[in-house]
Amino acid sequence: MQDNDLKHTTNIIKNYLQRKEEQGILEVMIWPPQRPDLNIIQSVWDYMERQKDLSKSIYTEDLWLVLQDVWSNC
Repeated sequence: MQDNDLKHTTNIIKNYLQRKEEQGILEVMIWPPQRPDLNIIQSVWDYMERQKDLSKSIYTEDLWLVLQDVWSNC
């Protein structure tokens, strides 16, 4: 899957994907251009931010603990 982002539409990437598709290694899906709503991680981050104030975590270890807590309580 690629979302027509500029880095996915350069000739070198398009040629690479076409070769892999011709070799039967992958199938390139037709995808609407740059659809952030199709990126599941954005929804996950939004949910987690609403559950806890992630901006309060200063240290990586603290943030990791908060994220684990939110994830385990969903």
